[in-house]
Amino acid sequence: MNGPNRFLRLRVSVGATLALLVCAVFVAGTVGGGVGASPTQRSNAASAEVDRSDADGSDGSDGSDVDMARADVEAVQAEIEKTQRGKADANAALEAMTVELEAAREAERDAVAAVQAAERVAEEIDAKVAMAMRYAYTSSGMDYPAELAYLLNANEASIRIRFLEHRASVLADLLDDQVRARDALKREQSAAASAAREVEAGKGRVEELIAALDELEANQEALAAVVEGRLDSALAEAEAMRALDEQLAAELVAKEQALHDALVASMAVAAPPTTVATGTPVTQPVASPPQQTPAPPTTARPPAPTAPPATAPPVTNPTPTTLPAGTAVDVVYVRGIPVARSIAGNLEAMMAAAQGAGHVLGGSGYRDINVQISLRIQHCGGSDYYSVWQKPSSQCSPPTAIPGRSMHEKGLAVDLTCAGTLIRSQSSPCFVWLRANAAQYGLYNLPSEPWHWSTNGN
Repeated sequence: MNGPNRFLRLRVSVGATLALLVCAVFVAGTVGGGVGASPTQRSNAASAEVDRSDADGSDGSDGSDVDMARADVEAVQAEIEKTQRGKADANAALEAMTVELEAAREAERDAVAAVQAAERVAEEIDAKVAMAMRYAYTSSGMDYPAELAYLLNANEASIRIRFLEHRASVLADLLDDQVRARDALKREQSAAASAAREVEAGKGRVEELIAALDELEANQEALAAVVEGRLDSALAEAEAMRALDEQLAAELVAKEQALHDALVASMAVAAPPTTVATGTPVTQPVASPPQQTPAPPTTARPPAPTAPPATAPPVTNPTPTTLPAGTAVDVVYVRGIPVARSIAGNLEAMMAAAQGAGHVLGGSGYRDINVQISLRIQHCGGSDYYSVWQKPSSQCSPPTAIPGRSMHEKGLAVDLTCAGTLIRSQSSPCFVWLRANAAQYGLYNLPSEPWHWSTNGN
């Protein structure tokens, strides 16, 4: 398979994963622990969970980057399912966190109302105390001069004393009520401040979850571009190998088409509405597979001869070079296989060495780009530039590879047979020999296709 030269490694970044984990733990702690769990308790629980995640290295991946452009179908399917599960979990956590945030807002409203009620009570008591104090300081309660008090008889004096004592008791009670009212007001104000902090914390967690979802969406879109490229490459490879094994060619395309369809279906699931900091409902956008736009045709010649032998494919430019119509490839035949002259010597030497080791190699190589151009005109809507060179393969009917991307069209790839049968398995004796020796001759395998060997492993 010779897709765009994208060695894209798709993983959710550690930062977004941890942010999502913190929010998910908060929601679980709130729902499972009830209202009694404090923000500090939930924060500590979340931090402990993150610490455990860091300690065991569980960052949502298997610890190694996987090149989705070169991985086998099962690995890509697993990545699609993992991303879909991640989005589903994040959406569920976001929905639960949104409910929790609304509950915090309601608690904040109740706390504000309680503060207002406590303020009214305190103000009423303050007014009563002020009035009592003014009366105490401006009047003795008597309607005659104090120096005439000796004229009172004993009964009147006793009554007057009891009256003054009662007034003092009332004032003392008012002062006690005032202290209690002020204390109650402080408690309500503290509760309101705590509720406000809880709301702000909830807003922050919602924003973290939305950011994590955005990153998952971006990763899914990047994966969609890779899957589109894989389908394009499979279509090109199927055309190149059809004469060798028509059934396998059809199976190859069917598997990649199934991956493409599964990803499109997973991206069609909408996220739930989310209430963010302003309280305005916001709906996460539904991602759609991006259209892949290849580099336009150039007048460049095919790549130069292969690099010196190595144990791994050489690093190549991430932007695919499209071979335009009319570009001549200097083709020669090596034991019946047409290839570019630049690799003919290496291929002949490799096939001779394999034969010496008891392995008879054969196969196919160069494929004329004009054949693919003709198919694109028939299947993709016309002969205009976009239809031939840019329209995504999956949008053609039937799906048809973009011309010029296949290493076969550059004469730099071969599909090999072993004793006349296409190499289908990595357990094939010929494949085992090639894996150990082909790099010495500048040829590298595409891991998902045991039969396909090229100058860059694409």
